[in-house]
Amino acid sequence: ALVLAVSRSGERGYVVDALLHADEAGAVGVAITGTADSLLAKHAQRALITAEGPEITFPKTKSVVAITGLLMRVALALGVAEDPLLPRRLAELRAAPTGMTRAIELAEPQLQQHLGAITGHSHVAISGTGANWGVALEAAMKIQEASFVPAYANSTDGLLNGPVGAFNDSWLVITMVGARDQRLSDQLLRVAHRFGAHSLVLAEDGVALTENPTYTLHIPGHTDPSIAALLYLPPLQLLAYYWTVSRGMNPDAPASMEAILEAILPPGRNEPELRAK
Repeated sequence: ALVLAVSRSGERGYVVDALLHADEAGAVGVAITGTADSLLAKHAQRALITAEGPEITFPKTKSVVAITGLLMRVALALGVAEDPLLPRRLAELRAAPTGMTRAIELAEPQLQQHLGAITGHSHVAISGTGANWGVALEAAMKIQEASFVPAYANSTDGLLNGPVGAFNDSWLVITMVGARDQRLSDQLLRVAHRFGAHSLVLAEDGVALTENPTYTLHIPGHTDPSIAALLYLPPLQLLAYYWTVSRGMNPDAPASMEAILEAILPPGRNEPELRAK
């Protein structure tokens, strides 16, 4: 068995322990981390170092993107070589930095235009399908960690068949829409609006919804669904940043940081940026 253990700092005790247990069970343990001299890298049979450098913010931004891209590359490497879509997916993955830059350029002015109304909501539900389900989980965690706004994440169908009945006008429903989940997203928006919730849609260019969202952020289109997460992730990270600032809080030093680090880091270890301090 192959076990991938992921930690940007490589200092998460429970991640290191999981890798050691996998090794004891006879699995091949591979570390994915940003720091070559971390505990995780030292204990792994193999280490893939993203080396994106120091993070500015505690709720990680560029490290999440770097690790996501590397995991996609590993998945493609483990795929069937005869897959006719493999060359195209590899090409799109290599071109992802340009697409991410374009996604931010498109989304930021739209986000700033609606920020006052968006940040007036007290609860957030975020959804996506396929690779965007992972983006929803990351975005909810980032918004909650940095701005202290309660946020919930699920797949689009999971959200539609789950807590949607609890929505009211205090909720902002954020959903990521591509060509393949357009119909499902329309259903979610229709139900959410019926319960009084407002909506923010991140939609690929060319996607036309029959249910009009309250706010829209446009994402570059024509992306393979397995790679699309890299284009949806930066605008949501940007949203978490602006939301935190709008609440008079510092996204570079969330109030929860010290307590979280104290609870999860092994004794005597620290985040790479804090080791020399």
